[in-house]
Amino acid sequence: MKLEVGKKYVTRKGDVVEIVSKGGRIYQFEGDNYSTYTGGGSVFFTGESDQDLIGEYQEPKSSFAKMIFWAVALDADEMEEIIDALKASSALREKFKEAYGK
Repeated sequence: MKLEVGKKYVTRKGDVVEIVSKGGRIYQFEGDNYSTYTGGGSVFFTGESDQDLIGEYQEPKSSFAKMIFWAVALDADEMEEIIDALKASSALREKFKEAYGK
């Protein structure tokens, strides 16, 4: 894989990073996450990192696929907050239906 400015890539961790500029000789590219990368997508010259870029990002075609993609990037606390918000929204909708018959 060869990085290109303006393209988006996925890290080993699952984050999406856009390459925003070219840099120096070893770390030739900078991402919108302020990390620098070799031309092949590595953060470090040797070894592996969760921040290494492992492939070009493909925009999901459906809303459900987008939701799943972002859900895997969330930690447990963030998921719990989303679930609580959805439950509260559902409960509020039921109260509205009871009150207004809609």
